Amino acid sequence: MADTLGHRILPNGIKILWDHVASSSVASLGFFYPFGSRDDPAGREGLAHFVEHFVFKGTENFSASSLARKVDSVGGDLNAYTDRSEIGFTCTVPANSWTLALEVLVELCFRPTFPPEEFEKEKSVILSEIQASEEDPEEIAYEAFLARLDPGHAELRPVAGTISSVSSLDYSSVVAWAGSHLRPENLVFCWSGPLEPELVIDCLISRSPSKAPQARVLSYRPIFARPFIESVRSSFQIVQLVLGFHRNEAITWEDSLFLQTFSILWGETMGSRLFQRLREDLGLCYSVASQVWETEASSGLHTFLSVRPENLEKTLSTLHVLLNELSSQPPSTLEWQEAKKSLIGSFVLSSERMENRMQRLFSVWSRWGRLVSVNQILADLERIDLVNLWPTWSRIFSIENSSLFLLGKNSSKILSKEKARWT
Repeated sequence: MADTLGHRILPNGIKILWDHVASSSVASLGFFYPFGSRDDPAGREGLAHFVEHFVFKGTENFSASSLARKVDSVGGDLNAYTDRSEIGFTCTVPANSWTLALEVLVELCFRPTFPPEEFEKEKSVILSEIQASEEDPEEIAYEAFLARLDPGHAELRPVAGTISSVSSLDYSSVVAWAGSHLRPENLVFCWSGPLEPELVIDCLISRSPSKAPQARVLSYRPIFARPFIESVRSSFQIVQLVLGFHRNEAITWEDSLFLQTFSILWGETMGSRLFQRLREDLGLCYSVASQVWETEASSGLHTFLSVRPENLEKTLSTLHVLLNELSSQPPSTLEWQEAKKSLIGSFVLSSERMENRMQRLFSVWSRWGRLVSVNQILADLERIDLVNLWPTWSRIFSIENSSLFLLGKNSSKILSKEKARWT
């Protein structure tokens, strides 16, 4: 059977997406739900993340340890995550063990027992996770940055919650949330690998509930990201700098590919403008990073720098120069083509891993409502035209549209000197 993409909706509401890769000896399967930290009730932040943890504490047919050993016995990888808008459970195994992976996912999502005696222990684990993140300066800075983009927005709260909110969670609310959200009609099942679609679908049908009510139609307030300039003093010696640019409207698939290409050019790779100018040419910082940020109605680019206090003033002035260069002249054709080639290469490399293909299959479908093969993504990237898209995006990547946040020693004092440049 040739490589194919496909989808189907079962009578019980489960949506199935597949990426058949005939040449692979690995299969990656995932159960995804369109709920995340943005669905946590006020005062119960971290609830969705707690549920994601708690399902691993045992099912109707397996203890927590036997589930882990089952996957370990074939050298597989079982994982889960909670994001702001989704929860995912994934299992990657040798292709001839795909039924084992499906059985484990079915147990976790359809038959968790939520043993009461495990509740406080798991709460302690999660509180340790939160405390560790609250001692990570990069994570503290980014959460503070997000909270200031659209103050009070549910989607911009910490995914895991806070020490206070998680400490106050009770057993009944966690189990009730799981029962109302982790339901078949809300499930998207994705897989990548050399599996016959009909065999996988029949296997899932035999293991899943036969009936389910209609899935709920979800509606969320759009994020409206605002420009701002703020600084918070802390005891950390290194200053964390987060710089964002945002477009507060729905964007197209073409825009998304443009953003991914521009991120490569701007700060995501060692050959990027920021890395070369700030680190290699001037030696101002060690850590330089950039990433695309996308939600349903707001998208953009976030940049991260870790800077010694004595280098902060020069770093800010250099960023100002780089942004002025962007506003006065678009990237050259050569620079754009090199960034595009880099992104295409990274897609090709990542597509060798079935878990990456499976995750991308779900992400593109959930964001854009379309199934896009690796070859189609590569072809679409080749067609991204800088000349046509730059006039719109050049207004986004501007000083006037920027959101700037600093966390660290003496950051407020230095920013007060530079503030006039950024307003």
